[in-house]
Amino acid sequence: MQLISKVLLEVARTGQFLTVTFVKKNGEVRTMNARVTSPKELTVVQGKEGGNCLTVKDNTKKAYRNINLDSIVEIRAGGITVFNTKTL
Repeated sequence: MQLISKVLLEVARTGQFLTVTFVKKNGEVRTMNARVTSPKELTVVQGKEGGNCLTVKDNTKKAYRNINLDSIVEIRAGGITVFNTKTL
């Protein structure tokens, strides 16, 4: 999880797009192209079901979405791919 946090901080600092694959609450796996537009927007909030959620802007739907950090399977950004083996 620490490596995922470092990648997210770098993405926020540079304004890069990222592709994140995660498991939704209903068990469905989703891949989203998103962006954290500034480090100020790198917010982690407490989710309704517990756990920490990252707020990102979905590039396809043009809306903000929360992603549970514990459900992230993979993050791709800046030529780097990070896998979370705990969710696989």
